[in-house]
Amino acid sequence: MLLAGKNAVVTGSTRGLGRAYLVGLAEAGANVVVNGRNLEQCDALAAEINAGPGGNAVTFPESIASWDAGERIVDTCVEAFGSIDILVNNAGIVRDRMIFNMTEEEYDEVLATNLKGHFSCTRFASRHMRAQGSGRIINMTADSGLSGYTGNSNYSATKGAIATITRGWALELIKYGITVNAISPSAPTEMTATIPDNIDAIKGSRGLTHGGRGAMRTGTTEECAPIVTYLCSDEAQEITGQIFGIGADRLSLYSHPDPKIRIFNEGGWTVDLIRERVPALMVPALESIELRV
Repeated sequence: MLLAGKNAVVTGSTRGLGRAYLVGLAEAGANVVVNGRNLEQCDALAAEINAGPGGNAVTFPESIASWDAGERIVDTCVEAFGSIDILVNNAGIVRDRMIFNMTEEEYDEVLATNLKGHFSCTRFASRHMRAQGSGRIINMTADSGLSGYTGNSNYSATKGAIATITRGWALELIKYGITVNAISPSAPTEMTATIPDNIDAIKGSRGLTHGGRGAMRTGTTEECAPIVTYLCSDEAQEITGQIFGIGADRLSLYSHPDPKIRIFNEGGWTVDLIRERVPALMVPALESIELRV
């Protein structure tokens, strides 16, 4: 088995994408920690894993939106299986609202789960991985965090930050044999079901579109799992600091942000020079704010 002998934590893994990732790792031979807020769901999934031919499972039925929980979920893996080799930071929530209607509580709650949860779990997992000289960390970003989206600035902020810290952590941890990559998955889940059915019509009425995406097969959560399993394997040792997109028939590798145009003026820039040069040299190269997937 591809991940035989590996021990993994997958946060937010009782439903949706997290469940698909966890089942994929277990089927590849990894021992896993099931995480979610519902004890019955955690126990049911762990029992399913333990009855199968792959790895074994234990549970951590708590939110990971705190520093303390990040430490304890990692300790759960180490105490149960002897080490932590894989961390999949999947747990995430949405509290969609237009910026002028969003409350402080809605903003803080999303940041605590989506961003602090990534940070706290990685902080404690990386200490063990550093000591053992190896590890795999998989983060979850999203197209909304890479390109922006309307009505979920709290969620988009966390996913944009995750894309950035993925590259930062990759640089920090590469010398310890730890790889860090991010996934931008695309599949319908209970969370995406909260988005209104007429969202495309709403966006169109406001001049916002999906960039000529056209019709694409929707796919399933299970179809997003193989890239996670692969990146957690020894075969992916040379892959770090990257962002992959996956959904149905599509598999993508995202480019790193880089200036599209650079212009120079000896002595620096004045408002008048900028007024002259930007319309002539940069405005023709401006990119659409449409979301492209």
